[in-house]
Parts: sequence; structure tokens; C-alpha cells
Amino acid sequence: ALFKEQTNLTPNVYWNTLRMEEAVRQLQWSQEPLISVACNLGFTTQGNFSRFFRDHVGVPPTLYREAARAMA
Repeated sequence: ALFKEQTNLTPNVYWNTLRMEEAVRQLQWSQEPLISVACNLGFTTQGNFSRFFRDHVGVPPTLYREAARAMA
């Protein structure tokens, strides 16, 4: 309750926000394979990471990475 009072977020939402920010950073700037990005962020499978990313961003991580590189 104290965490939510201080941040206006639940711990789970806060943690997922941090993971999304890091996922975006790694997809934009690293050459790591998706499975490595997934493991770096605590996902047990690439599929779980891809689903999480798609649910939050709206596109799969592979398409996001391609678009980010095309714009760089």
C-alpha cells in the first residue's frame, strides 16, 4: 500500500514499466538476439517476452527492432 501511495503504481506495474523501458533500449541499441534480451529481462522464454512486448507496444519485438533501426 505504501509503494502505491508513493508512486501511484502497483509494484507489478512499476516493474513491468521498467522492463519495457529496458526492452525498448536493448532492441534499439543492441545486436543481442531476442532470446538474450528476453533472458536479460527475466523472461523464461522468447515467446513470453514477445507476447509481453506485443501486448504493451502493439507490435512484435522483431518488427519494433527493424523499424527502430530503419529510423536511426
